[in-house]
Order: sequence, then C-alpha cells, then structure tokens
Amino acid sequence: MESFDFSKIHYVFTTVPITKEIPVPIVEVGMFLGQDDVQIWCRKKRPVKTRR
Repeated sequence: MESFDFSKIHYVFTTVPITKEIPVPIVEVGMFLGQDDVQIWCRKKRPVKTRR
C-alpha cells in the first residue's frame, strides 16, 4: 500500500483488518456487504471503525 495513490480515495472498505496507517478512514465490514451495513454507515455519515 505504500505506493498506492490515495488522492482520489475517500474511504477504504475492507473485510480484513488493516493495521497499516493510511491517509483515509478505514471501514471494516462483514464478508458480504449487506443492506444493513450500508444503512448503518450512511446514517452515521462516518465510518463504523476508523484507523488513521
């Protein structure tokens, strides 16, 4: 990920924990992104879990 250009990325959605520090919020979701995951995230208007 060191060489990835995050300039056009707002969030990273992942099913596995990312422990590397990156310049955008990380959103951890279940193995299958379901409607409930999307609705919860949209209501909060922020990631469920972030690491910076």
